[in-house]
Amino acid sequence: MGKLLLPPKRPGGTNEEWDVESVVIVGANGSGKSRVGAWIEQNPGTAAVHRISAQRALTVPDIVTPWPYEQAMWQLYYGTYQPTWNEQQHKSNKFGSRWGNDPVGHMLSDYDAVLATLFADESKRNLEYTRAARTNVPSTKAPDCNLDVLQRVWAVVFPYRELVVGQDKIAAKVPNGGQYAGRMMSDGERVAFYLIGQVLSAPSHATVVIDEPEIHLHRAIQATLWDQIESSRPDCVFVYITHDLDFAGSRSAARKVWMKSFDGTHWEWDELEPHPELPEQLLIHVLGSRRPVLFVEGDQNSHDAALYRALYPDKTIVPLNNCHRVIETDKAMRQLAALHRLDTSGLVDRDHRSDDEIAALRSCGLRVADVAEVENLLCIPLALEAAAARLMRPDVEEVVEAAKQRVFAELKKGIEAQIAARAIAEIQFRLGGFGPTAGDADATTIEAELARHVRTIDVEVTFKQSRDLFNDIITRVDYDAALRYYNCKGIPSFVAAAFGLKEQAYCTMIVGFAQSDRTGALANEMRTRIS
Repeated sequence: MGKLLLPPKRPGGTNEEWDVESVVIVGANGSGKSRVGAWIEQNPGTAAVHRISAQRALTVPDIVTPWPYEQAMWQLYYGTYQPTWNEQQHKSNKFGSRWGNDPVGHMLSDYDAVLATLFADESKRNLEYTRAARTNVPSTKAPDCNLDVLQRVWAVVFPYRELVVGQDKIAAKVPNGGQYAGRMMSDGERVAFYLIGQVLSAPSHATVVIDEPEIHLHRAIQATLWDQIESSRPDCVFVYITHDLDFAGSRSAARKVWMKSFDGTHWEWDELEPHPELPEQLLIHVLGSRRPVLFVEGDQNSHDAALYRALYPDKTIVPLNNCHRVIETDKAMRQLAALHRLDTSGLVDRDHRSDDEIAALRSCGLRVADVAEVENLLCIPLALEAAAARLMRPDVEEVVEAAKQRVFAELKKGIEAQIAARAIAEIQFRLGGFGPTAGDADATTIEAELARHVRTIDVEVTFKQSRDLFNDIITRVDYDAALRYYNCKGIPSFVAAAFGLKEQAYCTMIVGFAQSDRTGALANEMRTRIS
């Protein structure tokens, strides 16, 4: 654990000093993440800072030019080497020499310096060990140099690619296969070698700042690589600046900083504290958005997410799989409103909820689609008509009516299950209203209160109301009511069959209509069914 100096959280504040092992900095584009990395380098506190820019060239030289150890080290740290200068003179010229007077946008082209430093470190180790051996018979093997450590880390990250270190070059080798030069390595192999080498060559007890540590690295190896790198330099503090939310979530032990804004001089930021209802990765994802956030059911590949992105292009759509997570997450974000000040809301399907339950959800700020399942939005009358027109059906009215009749036919087949499911949902909602005051309660009181609460629920009446509802829908042939109350994800497949289509083709077509004309009649009609 070491000291890390950070700029003030707000204009007019004071610098913050943290005792940390690692920090991840996340935030939206333009929030000043890279610039805060440069600030940390220019305000190192008590530790040396070695920063690795996101703008980095990955050209591997065929031959490593040997440099004396001091020259290699200072060339890597400060971007230049002047034999007559001391370290302080090199350090004072770092802004111009290493960063070209542009610490954020300058392309860092120092692969040769990384290699030269690694080879110089090996030569220094060899020389010191040899000189010691001339006067005393060695009782231990030669200590590891940084190249030895690098090869071990490489072997963990790339178990099927052997790193070959020669006298003046590097190469890679496929087991039982051919060898290829360093310049022929893949982007991932070259950047992994570069990053390992940079960190191993950093000064002792340094703060290592890495901007976009995930660039060119396959997601499958990112966590392993940085776990190994951190383990190889336990003396260092690691600061990661990243756009990759999965990477940020993978650094579970790191403290998280959310950069909110940067006005050219001052930052506004906060530390992300753990929240019991918000997985850290979700919180990072939400706070990384500058647009209003809408939590929905489904997953990234579901029709829910695709349709809502089409209907609400100005919002960041965050799928959370099920309604319970949407409700709890929306509640948690409202509790954290003082932290994020984002416009967040949750949207759930109607499912089998009663009007009372829907009113309760809306009173908490949630939005409820006026259809039992979001897929039902793809089957509203305007969607059926749009599908018939796209397929150039001459019998639009007939095919639309046939699609509706298929829905009613399936509803009749499963009506008993629908009646029971709706009645059970209503009973569960009313049971959830049981909540006596705990302060004066004992077992006898609670038992009596529970019995009274249960007696207020008339199961027979509840089932009758549910049965009357569905019978009325069928008697009146009320298609809109069927979409509102018929809780069945298969409705699009029933409709698609009337058009001679597969369900996926039909859903893709309707979502496409909403995407291509976001202010058209169909998209507007879908939005009116959400409130």
